[in-house]
Amino acid sequence: MLSKIAGLLCFLLLFIVSCTPVDVSPTEPTDTYSISGKIVFTSLNSDLGLVDVKVEVLGDNDKWEVITSEDGAYTLQGLPAGTYTVVPSRKNWAFTPPSYAVVINNSSINNRDFLGSAATGYFLDPWGYIWEKNKSSASTWLLAKEDCESRGGRLPTPTEIYRNSGAVGSDLFTLENGSVDPTYIISIIAYNQTNSVTVRATDGDTSYLANSSTCTYRCVWPYQNEDSFRGAYIYTAPGEEGFQLEYNGKKFYMDTFDRPKLTYNAALREAAFYHAFIPTESLYTAVIQAGLPNGNGLPDGWLYSSDHEGWSGAGFLVGCVKWEGIDTLFDDTYSTYSNNIYIADSNSYRYRFRLAGVSEPVVPHPVTIENEWVDPQTKLKTTQFNEDPAAMVNAIDLSFERGGHLPTHQELTMLIQAGLPNGMGTASLDLLWTSDYADGSRVIIECWTGTQPEFTGYHSTFMTHSEHYASTLHSYRTVYYPIDPDFNGPSESLCQGGRFEVVKGPVKIWTDMYDRTPQTFGEAVRICHQLGGHLATRRDMVELIRNDLPNGYDHWVWTADQDWYNQVDVVKWTNVESDFQDQYGSTADAYVIVNNGTVAQPFRCVWTNELRIP
Repeated sequence: MLSKIAGLLCFLLLFIVSCTPVDVSPTEPTDTYSISGKIVFTSLNSDLGLVDVKVEVLGDNDKWEVITSEDGAYTLQGLPAGTYTVVPSRKNWAFTPPSYAVVINNSSINNRDFLGSAATGYFLDPWGYIWEKNKSSASTWLLAKEDCESRGGRLPTPTEIYRNSGAVGSDLFTLENGSVDPTYIISIIAYNQTNSVTVRATDGDTSYLANSSTCTYRCVWPYQNEDSFRGAYIYTAPGEEGFQLEYNGKKFYMDTFDRPKLTYNAALREAAFYHAFIPTESLYTAVIQAGLPNGNGLPDGWLYSSDHEGWSGAGFLVGCVKWEGIDTLFDDTYSTYSNNIYIADSNSYRYRFRLAGVSEPVVPHPVTIENEWVDPQTKLKTTQFNEDPAAMVNAIDLSFERGGHLPTHQELTMLIQAGLPNGMGTASLDLLWTSDYADGSRVIIECWTGTQPEFTGYHSTFMTHSEHYASTLHSYRTVYYPIDPDFNGPSESLCQGGRFEVVKGPVKIWTDMYDRTPQTFGEAVRICHQLGGHLATRRDMVELIRNDLPNGYDHWVWTADQDWYNQVDVVKWTNVESDFQDQYGSTADAYVIVNNGTVAQPFRCVWTNELRIP
């Protein structure tokens, strides 16, 4: 019986083994290898990596592809031994050599490098932008824009034309006879509601063209479409990073060359295009003292700031600065280093400017806000509807409690131009507070209708000023800045007498526990910047004092807000003053004259984890 059972088991075992499928397919090679290299282009005798090149590796029966990184490097892994062809491609670029034949035996292949250049009929500028070699026929702004975009490019900005013009840069606009193209060229930036900026190829002079008129143009294919203020978006020498600010984690950079003369409105639009902002006068002061190069000391060398400093017969005034070369002694003295210039919708009021911004990609403020609205260019967040009317100091307080701030004139203007909805109408209907003090007693207020991307912010269609008495009520919107999760503020020892901290949700702000020793305005700005912070703005001081900032001594303290001609706002409070009212003419607010850098006042430095221009 046992023998029969054993025989049956053997039979079943043989049956199972014989019925199990056997894998007779060819085995994959166990050894794989890689092909790597770098793709560069030559810029002013130095090689820069070329990003976003598609590199195809072609085998006998298969194809692989990879995209170059920001430094132009590529690596394709997992390749079995065999014969391959490596081919790079990018629109309107040519490569030397056009391809490589590669044989992999038993090791990886490195250093299969390529040199990029412009394809036939195109021009490579020093910043790595590809241009049409020949200008297109005259067209309206809209048709020119649509044509360039249909071909995968876009119209250039005024700065991109200016830095290649005959008087400044490359041979882009040189004709076959050796002369420079004398015509104006359409840019992508609006001049005002009905016109676009044009730039002359010979010398970079700017003008404007009615959108219904026609003009020649050239399409451009940028080296890289940045999502922050970096690379060729910064106006600096090709391949350089721009001028690094000490401020808040060293993530901010500024142009090292002046941009072309534009109206203030057009300059703001170019700033938004590049994810950047026009610097405040105090920020210019700090950075010039730190060695910002290439100051243009000529009579027409004034640069726009974003400080709106009063009103005169022709309209509102904005602060401006100028210096010669590198000037570490810059102290913002009126007439020598600073002045006021009109901002108006007129080609007669055009000035140069520089931009500053964050050099790495940022995301909007992390907290979801009811009815929120985000500008895709600046990453500023606000609300789709006005907040209820309030006194200015209360509007500042309420915005701060939410984790935001009352916006500056520059910020609100850029938001409206980006399509901020639900403007409430004319100046007689509903004006919104900004935090720009037009002088010691008045503040800029703005209005717009519905959605109004053609908004200019000019007086008196869109902007005027208002006393900010406790009884003066206006609507407002709160602005929320991106947050830097890596910045944890200054050390206790870096602050005067210890660190005072205010936390509003994800927002953290730090300042000195006590006033710093009296200094001239320029020196106060310099000290705060060297410490990685900024001189407190008037808005900063209102927010901090109303949140129990200690050790007020009933004496004037500098703020960073420049005012009417040679004046700077100052504030004072006593001990802890949570009901601080910020009213001109009382112990809460006044201004003093910056007299050739000789007036000294106490001050406090501020640090924040918000990614914003101080």
